[in-house]
Amino acid sequence: MGLAAALMFSRMASAFRVVNAAILDRGVPGPVLACSNAWRTGIEVGAKADWVFAMFVRGKGAEVMLDQFNVGVTLPAADLERAKAWYEEKLGLTPEKEWPMGARYRSGSSFFDIYPTPNAGTAKNTAAGWNVENLEAVVNELRSRGVVFEEYDFPGLRTENGIAAMDGERAAWFVDSEGNILSISELT
Repeated sequence: MGLAAALMFSRMASAFRVVNAAILDRGVPGPVLACSNAWRTGIEVGAKADWVFAMFVRGKGAEVMLDQFNVGVTLPAADLERAKAWYEEKLGLTPEKEWPMGARYRSGSSFFDIYPTPNAGTAKNTAAGWNVENLEAVVNELRSRGVVFEEYDFPGLRTENGIAAMDGERAAWFVDSEGNILSISELT
């Protein structure tokens, strides 16, 4: 092994020990392998080791913690091209990525996919929703683009001018070109 390689190996081993010690100090279960982005773990390993990567490798039967990840939505479309046109015209969204069997849209830090299927529009529940600020302004903007808001009058849920007031939240629902029920809501 050459001197440069030996120094690099020594720096890596030292940095791995720092990362492993920091991870173990936080009580992370299971063996740890230092080889993926340290910034993702929130562990500070020092300026000299900022290139070190840390990744948790959990053993069989370890607890999966989905609260650490973003969630995405998958919406069905009977006609993919019609759906893409509707999302662009009515919601101002364009696909971030497209492939023959669907399209991905980015919205804030989340995403949703649409994919072609004959089962589109069969769900009778809210398929996806956005949390917004200034609900009335968003409703008015979407109405100006041709979005039609649903009116509901159920026990415990009644809309006025398309908006329902609930305990700690106000919301409005609309249906996309494929029959998917979507919502916008604002915490109060």
